[in-house]
Amino acid sequence: MKYVYYPCAGYDGSAVKIFGNDCDCFIYADSTYTEDSVSQALEKQGFRGYSLDLDSTASKLASLKGKIQRCIKVAVFKRKSGFSEKHGPPSFQIAFIKGDGVQSLTNLFEVLGTPPYAVVYIRPGISFGNNRSSFPTELDHEIMRIGNIERIAYDWGCAEGNPADLPMTRKAYCSVIREVRCSTDFEDNLIVTIARL
Repeated sequence: MKYVYYPCAGYDGSAVKIFGNDCDCFIYADSTYTEDSVSQALEKQGFRGYSLDLDSTASKLASLKGKIQRCIKVAVFKRKSGFSEKHGPPSFQIAFIKGDGVQSLTNLFEVLGTPPYAVVYIRPGISFGNNRSSFPTELDHEIMRIGNIERIAYDWGCAEGNPADLPMTRKAYCSVIREVRCSTDFEDNLIVTIARL
């Protein structure tokens, strides 16, 4: 299964914006998720031009609910009529995992047997976001240990564990493909770099 992994994701839609045409399965991990908070965010925020399908039993990610520890919800989004292919993929799905970003990646790789197609590293919440300062280095080591991850999306301007300091984003390890402007909960005009590992 081809999937994009987004640790410390909150409810940011950047992963779907960036990789929605390459992949239709997204796995978000965040230690702050609860069933109520995920349900409220899905109903309140959602994705423009998409309807939420709460019957996710037929989705590719539905099996994660039983296999992945602390997978609390799988949501499927279908593009509404009146929105063209330029708007985004016909459908996509997101699994929400309550857990640590590094441990969840390890668990996913062990259970699924395949690395993610891409990892998204945007504003991981170091310090005031309740994430530990060692998180970027730990994530970097796990990405390198797993290997075969094709893409990474990262925020160069991130003061929280600047990805420029991580081996996974150095020129020897990756080559920049393109940059995308995204709006997150923290910044409206964030530039995210997509690179090939």
